Amino acid sequence: MGIFFEKVPKLTSSKKVTVFRALIVVTMVILLILAITNDMDFFFIKWLFIAAGISSFVDGFEAYLQKVDKKFYLINFGFAVLWILFPFILKF
Repeated sequence: MGIFFEKVPKLTSSKKVTVFRALIVVTMVILLILAITNDMDFFFIKWLFIAAGISSFVDGFEAYLQKVDKKFYLINFGFAVLWILFPFILKF
């Protein structure tokens, strides 16, 4: 049918990108655990958002290199900018 579901191109990631993405996820989990154990300290949450921004930037860069639709990688770059700017805008 395809009316309600957007077709997203299937990207084949290289081994280096997959390993880097796994390291970012592990880092994000560790930062989340540290934030929870330190009474939701904003220092750790800030770095969690920055790690999410780096992950989105890597996804967008990989999509750009694989010649995917322009809209797809620009959305990833936009989310990367939002994730990175978010902790600097919200200073608790």
